[in-house]
Amino acid sequence: MVYIARLELQGFKSFGNFKTSVSFDPHFTCIAGKNGSGKSTLVEALRFVIGEMSAKQMRAERFSDLLFSGGNGFKPARFAEVSLYLDNGDGGIPLASKEVIITRRMDKEGKCTYYINGRRSSRQELMDLIGSSKFSLGEYSFVFQGEVDNLARMTAIQRRELLDEMAGVAEFEEKKTRALQELEEVERNLEVRRVQLNGLEGRIRELQTEMERLAEYRKTEGELEQVRNWLSGVQYMEYKRELEEVRNKLSKADKRKLELEEALERTRKEIQRLRKEREVAEKSISKKQQSRPLLELEGLKGAIRELEEQVLEEDRRRRELEEQLMKAPQPLIEFRSLLEEFRSARRRIEDARSLEEVKKELTRIEQILDRIDRTLQRLEGAEVRGLPSRSEYENTLSKLQRLRERLDHLKNELQEKAGEAEKTKTELQTLHRRVRMLENRLNRLEKRERNLSMQVSELQLEISALRERKGELEGELKHLREVRVPQNLEIHQLERKKEELERKLRGLGPINFRAEEDFKKQEREYQELLKRYQKLVEEKSKIEETIREVEERKRDAFMRVFEQVNSNFSEIFRKLQPEGEGRLVLQTPENPFEGGLEIRAKFGGVERDIFNLSGGERALVTLAFLFALQRVKPSALYVFDEVDASLDPINVQRVAQLLKEYAKNSQLILVTFRDAVMAAANRVLGVTKQNGISQVYSLDMRRFGE
Repeated sequence: MVYIARLELQGFKSFGNFKTSVSFDPHFTCIAGKNGSGKSTLVEALRFVIGEMSAKQMRAERFSDLLFSGGNGFKPARFAEVSLYLDNGDGGIPLASKEVIITRRMDKEGKCTYYINGRRSSRQELMDLIGSSKFSLGEYSFVFQGEVDNLARMTAIQRRELLDEMAGVAEFEEKKTRALQELEEVERNLEVRRVQLNGLEGRIRELQTEMERLAEYRKTEGELEQVRNWLSGVQYMEYKRELEEVRNKLSKADKRKLELEEALERTRKEIQRLRKEREVAEKSISKKQQSRPLLELEGLKGAIRELEEQVLEEDRRRRELEEQLMKAPQPLIEFRSLLEEFRSARRRIEDARSLEEVKKELTRIEQILDRIDRTLQRLEGAEVRGLPSRSEYENTLSKLQRLRERLDHLKNELQEKAGEAEKTKTELQTLHRRVRMLENRLNRLEKRERNLSMQVSELQLEISALRERKGELEGELKHLREVRVPQNLEIHQLERKKEELERKLRGLGPINFRAEEDFKKQEREYQELLKRYQKLVEEKSKIEETIREVEERKRDAFMRVFEQVNSNFSEIFRKLQPEGEGRLVLQTPENPFEGGLEIRAKFGGVERDIFNLSGGERALVTLAFLFALQRVKPSALYVFDEVDASLDPINVQRVAQLLKEYAKNSQLILVTFRDAVMAAANRVLGVTKQNGISQVYSLDMRRFGE
């Protein structure tokens, strides 16, 4: 069995800065001393070293209050350190060590450090080590001053909640809460699916109605089609006659199309031939336009323009002479007039556009020059005052003579080249007329080609229409050949029936021709949604079953604990009160979680509730209840701090014997001032306080045996 062999303290509360070592019996140790001596501080040190995280559980506001505060000449502690020496001889703690040392050290700021066998560890490692060992602690391993009184004052509901905690009801409640949340979510989804299903059911009913109307429509339409077929039977001969006409028209159209296509092909070939001929003529025209006579004619025109420039050069002098000749006699006036005619003729040569015009103007220039020559001869002997000198006239005459000679030369050359150019021009005119004739013929042929193409296209459309109609008529005739008109029906009866069926169709109103397709689609969607809905229903049932199972398991767990505690309580109470009887009663046994837990005890033959007992009786009953709770989950260690304070003297002896039985299987450390209890212990430690420092010493057991 793993047990506490020794406890070492330094700087912890009233034990000062000196290291104090306290040894414990493996089974039953009592701690005695006056109030305020530090007895409870030893219990708090035990609680501190095994990881207690609440300073108030150790009668301190904060952890730093656990450090020795000094006084009476002693300095305050810089740290508090408590070490627990555990005997691990049977290997109950999973460490390869016969002795396991657990240490907790705390500085002035309240920061704690944990050590296991001198190796620094975390609190979690410490708790895991204790949890995985035989040195396990139960729900009530530590019971401090006042806790027994608190237990006695508990309400019935609070007592039942103690059993809830021992039975693990909170875990079941957590599972139930999660299941209820899942159930709520499933119910929300169910409601959504239910609304969707209702909507689809309404739509499906609508589609069923639409399908019925569609079926009625198709039935009526079938009857109408039959009546129409019967009526169409009389049209068989008309269709046959029309078919024959269409076939004749189609034959003629095919023949006409063939003729037009042949004519079109001939026209296109003729157009192609004429285009080639026109191209040859245009090339000839281009070549003729670049011929030598025309080029030389252009050269002569250039020479004439040069000659004209020379004439213009003499204009300045001529204008001077003209100014003097304004007063000259009649010959000079005639000379000036002739010069003006010469200039006009020169301009006309410059503006001439054809060879005929040039020849005509050259003839006129020649006549003008003859007249100028005669006038000058008349002026040679004239003596006019103020006129230019004879030498000036001679120079002018000389220049004019040279001009005349040059013009004569050009005239002769121009006449020679004009003949050649005239021939070329005649050839060009002939070619131009040929091109125009070819273009006119091409235009006529192209227009004819377009007309023929249009006629072919129109005829093709007509042929297509005739063939389509032919196919329709053949189909109608094939159908009509299969139609058998009842002998007893007349045309007016069929017409009346047809009108009746048509009215019925109109009376059906708009028809949804996709009703069947829509119905199948909606039905598939409905079935899929229904499957999801049913799955949710199954899921809901499973969750509800889970909740029921959790409730049953919770109740079973609770009842097991209740029955165990009740049995323990009855047994322990009989040991403490042989003539009495004690039992636990659920206020609502059908549903224990709705009511509380009552403690009833019989003293002197009368059963009473715990609240109706005397103080000593209540203390005894409460201890019996506490011991009953502890038995459910036995602990390797029990530490009691003056739990026997309220007992009557007669009951102290019985409690001491019961505690001695406890110590057979667990280590028991008890703070007490009762001699009867100390007499039952294997070791008694005394605690005193000197100069504010607590000290521990062993007491002689023989003293308590007396």
